[in-house]
Amino acid sequence: MELTAGYKQTELGVIPEDWEVRQLGDLVVINSGESPSKVKFNQNGIPYFKVDQLNIGLNYISSTPYFVTNTKKIVAGSIIFPKRGAAIFTNKIRILKLNSFMDTNLMTLTCSAKLNEFYLYSVLSYFNISSLADTTSIPQINNKHIIPYLIRYPSLQEQTAIAKVLTDVDDLLESLDKLIAKKRDIKQATMQQLLTGKTRLPSFANNQGYKQTELGVIPEDWEVRELGGLVSFYKGSGLPKKVLTKNGSFSCIHYGELF
Repeated sequence: MELTAGYKQTELGVIPEDWEVRQLGDLVVINSGESPSKVKFNQNGIPYFKVDQLNIGLNYISSTPYFVTNTKKIVAGSIIFPKRGAAIFTNKIRILKLNSFMDTNLMTLTCSAKLNEFYLYSVLSYFNISSLADTTSIPQINNKHIIPYLIRYPSLQEQTAIAKVLTDVDDLLESLDKLIAKKRDIKQATMQQLLTGKTRLPSFANNQGYKQTELGVIPEDWEVRELGGLVSFYKGSGLPKKVLTKNGSFSCIHYGELF
């Protein structure tokens, strides 16, 4: 295939001409944690992380109930991820927000001055670090996997620019999530008011009276009825695949399709 001007073919595919392909081991310092049995937990000190804490947060991690003292620490900005077991395949990669330490099931990569940590975080997240794991009975990621791992390597200036764009996208998504959550809360509050009759719609606002019922206080012109008297109830049937076709008079809905 003819390459687009300004691009070149590499072992990782086509990349811009001014980018390189580098081994990750040349750009990071690799560290593994220590067993919780070897450390003493305190109410303050250096944050200590277990795999469960990687469920908290999106890009960065700082929240943990565990703290330790008199131990080495991994500097803030390092990438942290599971190195053993099924947790590897969850692709839970985070950036340490504070100087921290971790247990033996976690590994950290501390970037050199030539590598932007958010750029590396994005690379490992996008290309899925679980692809490095040994496919043994207990999946593992070790130094032997990290050191030769090849990454696309633009200049530090471009790494930083890429990281800034991706950070801005994350910030936008976070703001949208908050807006959606706020609107969801508004809907829940509106449902609570309208479905209990505490608030009446304008065309029914003149019906001001309320009464006590077995469901609590409701508007006087409302009733309490049994659902069975208002609906028809049907149970599904188990249908073998041989009777299902792509054409027919009726749709067949399977349980999984509800999701």
